[in-house]
Amino acid sequence: MRRLRRLRDLDASLAQGIAVWVGWILFGITLLNTLALAFSGWAVSARALGVRDMGRGLFFAGFYAATLTASVNLALFCTVLAAGAWFFSGRAALWLLAAALMSGLPLGLLTLLGR
Repeated sequence: MRRLRRLRDLDASLAQGIAVWVGWILFGITLLNTLALAFSGWAVSARALGVRDMGRGLFFAGFYAATLTASVNLALFCTVLAAGAWFFSGRAALWLLAAALMSGLPLGLLTLLGR
């Protein structure tokens, strides 16, 4: 009986560890996406990058649209995962919530700026 309880605890801690790793990975992905979104939004109208060269300007405009779409989807996905993870791992839920907030930050800024 005691051994069975210990195995069950190991399984629970393994699932919690995997959930925390998923939270870290998604936080890293959302951080990179947020940085790429900020850079591509700036690069579309930068003189050295997008304004003088139409090919690069179109690339950065398309990349901006793709990262903005990914930001919306990541914010929703991380919020749903955080709500689900809250029941078995508080640390994973906090990392996923931080990822959702990181992904929603550019959307909030664009809404406040009116773009």
